[in-house]
Amino acid sequence: MSRKEDDRSRCAGRPARRPQAEAILQGSGASPPPKNDRQITHWSWISFNLPNGDAMAIWDAVSPTAGSYAWATVMRRDGTHLVAEVEPFVQGANEMWTSPESGNTYLTRWEVSIPALDAALSVDVTGNRHQEIVIHGDGRYEATAAFSGTYQGENVSGKSYVEMFGDWQ
Repeated sequence: MSRKEDDRSRCAGRPARRPQAEAILQGSGASPPPKNDRQITHWSWISFNLPNGDAMAIWDAVSPTAGSYAWATVMRRDGTHLVAEVEPFVQGANEMWTSPESGNTYLTRWEVSIPALDAALSVDVTGNRHQEIVIHGDGRYEATAAFSGTYQGENVSGKSYVEMFGDWQ
């Protein structure tokens, strides 16, 4: 990597070196759904840029045949990567919004628990609740959000982004 590329990586908040190929699995359900499970009816994704430099994304994919798969991936500043189990999003939901256009119901405020990372985060959609995109009758919720809580035992807060597909009712 050239010095110029190295400087750009640091400015963008990314590790200055290539990530390690090794992933550390934490928790019994820390895996995405099997590739052959084509019956996922709804899923969500939330991104976090944490104050310590970690970049975390969490997913929850729900299949009527296999249940819920909820996991987090974390890219640390040193380039290491890990995957950890997340409690399904709907368990911590305490506010929802129903779209008048698609009829879908989306989570808009919830508590996210990631025991292996000592993380408990409150996530709240910010601004207008109507942040849905409807294409050919299918709704997708693309929303800005804010988070606060604890991560690795430290108080954290910041801005986030939420994407949801399907009806969460």
